[in-house]
Amino acid sequence: MKKLTVFIFILVAAVAVTLLGQENTGKVVLFLPSYRIDFSLNFVLIVLSLLVVLVWFGTGVLKASLQAPEKIRAYFAERRQKALREANTHALMALITGDEVSAEKALNAARKTDLSDDLSLYIRVLSALQANRLDIADNLLNQHKHDAKSTRPALGVLRARLALAKANHSQAYQVVELLPASCKAYPQVQRVRLMALAGLLRWQEALTHYRKSRQTVALSETERSAFLSVIYEGLVLNAQCKPTAIEDLLSQSTPDELQVPGVIRAIGEGLLCAGMPNAACTLLQTALQKDLLEELLPLYQKVASLCSRQSLPFVELAVRKHPDQLKLLEIAGEVLEREQLWGKAIARFETLYQKAPSAHVAGKLERLYQTASQPDKARQWREKLKTHLGLNKLPA
Repeated sequence: MKKLTVFIFILVAAVAVTLLGQENTGKVVLFLPSYRIDFSLNFVLIVLSLLVVLVWFGTGVLKASLQAPEKIRAYFAERRQKALREANTHALMALITGDEVSAEKALNAARKTDLSDDLSLYIRVLSALQANRLDIADNLLNQHKHDAKSTRPALGVLRARLALAKANHSQAYQVVELLPASCKAYPQVQRVRLMALAGLLRWQEALTHYRKSRQTVALSETERSAFLSVIYEGLVLNAQCKPTAIEDLLSQSTPDELQVPGVIRAIGEGLLCAGMPNAACTLLQTALQKDLLEELLPLYQKVASLCSRQSLPFVELAVRKHPDQLKLLEIAGEVLEREQLWGKAIARFETLYQKAPSAHVAGKLERLYQTASQPDKARQWREKLKTHLGLNKLPA
């Protein structure tokens, strides 16, 4: 509709100019030294109009020609920027999915643009760290001279992660300590600080830092358990089997921490080392009563053999609840043997042998039958033991 209106307006204007021109009889006379030139007024108006149009068009062409180099440069710069953005996007997606080959291709494409930006640098450094190419990550960070306030935390975390990957825990700790106070609450900064403290064997500081930041630190549940286990192993080692130190460590542990198997195992070994098997037995039985954690059973086997009377009710109840747990059957048999309940011990070991025949169980049953004054049964189990050891196949 707008175009039709403009067309009608131009048409009306043309008709009006034509009608006015027919009635216009005016002339324009140009006097020269030797000549006189007469023009009609209509002709002069048309020539002037054309001259204005030509001057306007020529000015536009000149202006466009002067701006052409800049526009061409801007066009190619935009193409390079677009190529860099696409390369960074592909590199970031490859980094997220762990596709190192695609990440390397995308980053090579980004380098070909001869452009560089912070995002490209961060992606390249993260890709190098993920691929454990520490020399490349180090070179990239050393080449980066731009140190804006907004990018300082990210660069600090990258440098600290690189130091951790190189097992330079002291440098990693120094890097995060130099960051602004407002940055120290960031999850990745807290994670790096925790790992650095653990690497420096500063166990008590690491535990204190973990307790302060446990809600925000960037750790998965598996990593949390692993870190707590390592920290408590270090604390137990520092306690040097001193009963008072081990008791203090146990009393200061939080309920959440005492649900981690690695923590329970570390404290239990510390109590055992400090000559407190009864306390270790109580700790392990409390944990196993909630959840029968198989990784705690080897330590409980050592403790139960030292505290057989205290362990007997627990293992008997646990065997009834978990009759298919072979390690528990073995522990129950050993506890019964320590308490000289030969018949029950034999029954446990025979059940274990039926489910998992082995030379160890056969030898145990041979000794138990000898102790119970049943030589015929002991002889039968001796033959089974020889069969397991391959002695019956040897030439006479």
